[in-house]
Amino acid sequence: MTARMARKCSLLLVTLLVLASGCKETDQANATTSKAKACVQALNLAAMVPDYKNRERDADELQSRANRLRDLAGKVTDKEVGGAVGGLADQYAKSQRNKRETVETFATWVRDTVRNIDKLKQVCIS
Repeated sequence: MTARMARKCSLLLVTLLVLASGCKETDQANATTSKAKACVQALNLAAMVPDYKNRERDADELQSRANRLRDLAGKVTDKEVGGAVGGLADQYAKSQRNKRETVETFATWVRDTVRNIDKLKQVCIS
């Protein structure tokens, strides 16, 4: 192999290594969610308050939102936002456990959910 051919091979190898490392960074970026995006998604998911009289009708949607919030909490890069989103996920999942709830229990759930949303808002603007 000539010196010229060796240089071409080394340049090609360096280029491939740079491209490969760039792909790895892109994969990592795609696997995480930015703070702003996570805040918007979480607030959109948290926009549902179930109807007390029709809790059974809303059960599947609440569970779906809890699962999506939990997934989002695991992807967000900001730990404070992730914790707040996880708190909302827990709150929506809690609604599923209290199917025989009284009006007072339901009101407590709504109050706690509003507090979790307020906490999310605070960490999102900080």
